[in-house]
Amino acid sequence: NTTNAELMPDETLQLKATISPSNATNKSVEWSSSNENIAIVDDAGLVKALSPGECEIKVTAVDGSKKSASCKINVLQDVLFIENSKGVPSGTLALPIYLQNKSTITGLQFELALPEGVSVATDNTDNIMVTVSDRVTDHSIMGAKLSNGNYQFILFSGSSSALSDNEGAIAYVTLNVDENTAIGEYDIAIKEIELTKTNSELIHHKDITTKLTLVNATTGDTNGDTKVTVTDAVSIVNYILEKTPSVFIQKAADVNNDSEITITDAVGIINQILNK
Repeated sequence: NTTNAELMPDETLQLKATISPSNATNKSVEWSSSNENIAIVDDAGLVKALSPGECEIKVTAVDGSKKSASCKINVLQDVLFIENSKGVPSGTLALPIYLQNKSTITGLQFELALPEGVSVATDNTDNIMVTVSDRVTDHSIMGAKLSNGNYQFILFSGSSSALSDNEGAIAYVTLNVDENTAIGEYDIAIKEIELTKTNSELIHHKDITTKLTLVNATTGDTNGDTKVTVTDAVSIVNYILEKTPSVFIQKAADVNNDSEITITDAVGIINQILNK
């Protein structure tokens, strides 16, 4: 059903072989991989990528006709990805962007496609909120919303410096979830991915999709990051002082459920953290 496929390590692909004519007496086939160190295939045509490289998955009729078909598999050695994440309506979350690379990478760009009701946060000057990780030593990252509704990000180095290490997060994008967004599971996609190597060679990366699961806010989780920490207590204090944070979930802040937000709720969060 396909002759070429790009996979990431540990990713699977279901291949299907069509037998013609449909009333053939013997429809049995055998599946094989030209290099089982790169990818393996089971008797039902399910391919699993193992390590970077190229190999061929072949299906052959066993009736003696020697009829066959094949699919070229390219297992990526440089992988950009995001993990499944959780959030709450009216909340915010930091979305890590990960890179595992064998090549020496100096820069990259990608588009982030978000579901309706989810957006990239902006600061007081309307700048996209995105920060780099410790892997990024001499790079800048910029983000902007495109006319198609996606957000584009570019990570670059003016001196063509390479990213440090070969795995881990390279950036964190702050997302806001609208209060009217329904509880459930949503797709987040990274598209139009280009990685730049030290010799200025561009590597085009396949589009990838992950899941964002929205759940009900936990009592005490005032910023909607699905964790209850001292930051939530500080947010309540700021709210009382009329210095309300950009994300503040009042329902979650009413820890003692008395329909008021007071210092008692902040103390309740501290006690919750201390298991009191």
